[in-house]
Amino acid sequence: MQSPAVLVTSRRLQNAHTGLDLTVPQHQEVRGKMMSGHVEYQILVVTRLAAFKSAKHRPEDVVQFLVPDPQGLQGSPAEIPLSWMAQTVRRGMMKRLSTFLSSKTKWQKRVRPSRA
Repeated sequence: MQSPAVLVTSRRLQNAHTGLDLTVPQHQEVRGKMMSGHVEYQILVVTRLAAFKSAKHRPEDVVQFLVPDPQGLQGSPAEIPLSWMAQTVRRGMMKRLSTFLSSKTKWQKRVRPSRA
């Protein structure tokens, strides 16, 4: 699979803590036979992380790229980042993204308040 084009953007990075924003600007329902089918999503990634920049980008650049999903994802738009990472772990550049995000979530476990 060919890596997506990475462009410098003027978009403001919303998630400054991780340096990575994922949004879904477009989706399309693909109907199958009988009651089957799936939804194909396009995922827009905006990041300042060096792992997604080329040598021509400056360290302070915020870049964006669009990731089409030709296989279709399962789940609702709210579940896209998790299912997308699980299904794209073997796709070149996206492997670095999923590795980065999984390492961030391991140490950010939620602590529930104890009930007294």
